[in-house]
Amino acid sequence: MSVEALDWAFSQDVRPAARKLVLITAANYLTFSDDSVSHIPSSERLAAITGLSVQAVQRHLRAMLKAGIISESREGEAG
Repeated sequence: MSVEALDWAFSQDVRPAARKLVLITAANYLTFSDDSVSHIPSSERLAAITGLSVQAVQRHLRAMLKAGIISESREGEAG
């Protein structure tokens, strides 16, 4: 867990509340080290934690990607 990631997530103007819940829950799993950032849990895990459906979690993640709030990275890509 990274306090910085949680602070950042809490400070974002994200609506509806369920979307912000997904963002905060995902941020809770981020850890930062010298050269790497951990990955967030799967949509299934985020759904289990938040109480939302998998489809709702995926919809919120897509909306945040489209809005530029979060970004997608792939293994091997430079961050």
